[in-house]
Amino acid sequence: MVGGGGRRNAQVAALLAGMLAMFVHSEFALGDTYVVGSGRGLEGTWTDNVERWTEGIHFKAGDLLVFKYDPAQQNVVLVDKQGYYSCRVSPPDAQLYNSGNDTIKVLGGMNYFMSSIQNHCYLGTKIAVRGYDS
Repeated sequence: MVGGGGRRNAQVAALLAGMLAMFVHSEFALGDTYVVGSGRGLEGTWTDNVERWTEGIHFKAGDLLVFKYDPAQQNVVLVDKQGYYSCRVSPPDAQLYNSGNDTIKVLGGMNYFMSSIQNHCYLGTKIAVRGYDS
């Protein structure tokens, strides 16, 4: 088959270029990683009084939040606005994290996180993060 090798090489080159583009795009899409509470006198832990930690930080959709805590004392729940302000898990099927070392991707728009253990949310173990497009 004369000429078939050129088309095959072009297809392989196009496939490799596409894979490279996906790899490069995914590297940039991950964004920055933030350990919740770090750099604010909280020793990088998900704890009471952490809710002001987000002040002055420009989060982007795709950034990663790392929550470090003692799972016997805390958890992290991804809640809606109502749940955040009332310190009640809302919606009822809200995502619960309880490993003690959770990494959660910031979505575009508002992201609300709280602890549902005892009264920790009322003591400030909650954060609201706006994920900007860029």
